[in-house]
Amino acid sequence: MPPSTLLTFSFVVGIILILRGIWLNRDLGGKWGDMPWRYKLTAKIVFFLGVAVLILGNVVARFFR
Repeated sequence: MPPSTLLTFSFVVGIILILRGIWLNRDLGGKWGDMPWRYKLTAKIVFFLGVAVLILGNVVARFFR
């Protein structure tokens, strides 16, 4: 996969995961404190997984450029 394709793919997947984490937060409770622990954990994992995908995709794409 060319670096530009990898960078675009990681950006799209990362943004989708971040938005999904925010949506889970808003849809399942409105505030982090109001949600049961399993929903909080799921929303945070999805959100931070999106951040990790963005960062790692960027690093890998720049490394193999």
